[in-house]
Amino acid sequence: MSKLLGFQFSLLDIGGGFSGKDFPVTLQEFSEVINGALDEYFPFESGVQVIAEPGRYYVESTFTLAANVIAKRVIMEDMRKEGGMFLVGL
Repeated sequence: MSKLLGFQFSLLDIGGGFSGKDFPVTLQEFSEVINGALDEYFPFESGVQVIAEPGRYYVESTFTLAANVIAKRVIMEDMRKEGGMFLVGL
């Protein structure tokens, strides 16, 4: 479809966010679905390089980070809405 619209993909980043614990679907199950879709829509012959970002899968179960918020900086444009920038002391 992309070629019909004039696009030539060379890189596909499927992202990340794969849970490493406490999730009803395993990485094996994720990968079976993903690989099936990649084989169908981006076969090897297409020349598209596929990358993923599985960082969360590898580190999620290793630790939890707790930090103290030591200050909040409000930017002028953010004064109209809730939010701003938070400075975190580690």
